[in-house]
Amino acid sequence: MKKTPKPMEHKDALEMLCPFQQGFLPCEGRNCMAWVVINPRIERENHSGGMDMMSTERAKRNFQEIKKEGYGCDAVLILEEQGICSRLLNKEE
Repeated sequence: MKKTPKPMEHKDALEMLCPFQQGFLPCEGRNCMAWVVINPRIERENHSGGMDMMSTERAKRNFQEIKKEGYGCDAVLILEEQGICSRLLNKEE
């Protein structure tokens, strides 16, 4: 059975080593041509059910951290973009 890589944020990808580059170079994340966006970035204002919608989306994204910019109901809730390496997908087929 083929195991699909788990989608990750760009900052998490930067902490991994790329198995396709010579030497021990870090992954370039969304700066690499092999990066495929699985879950796009979502921004929502923190009122009128915004937190409920973001919590639902968070559960679909393997409980990704919800970031908050601003204060109170003027804040913006953010779920960062998640992606995977298409070369890793093709390698496992």
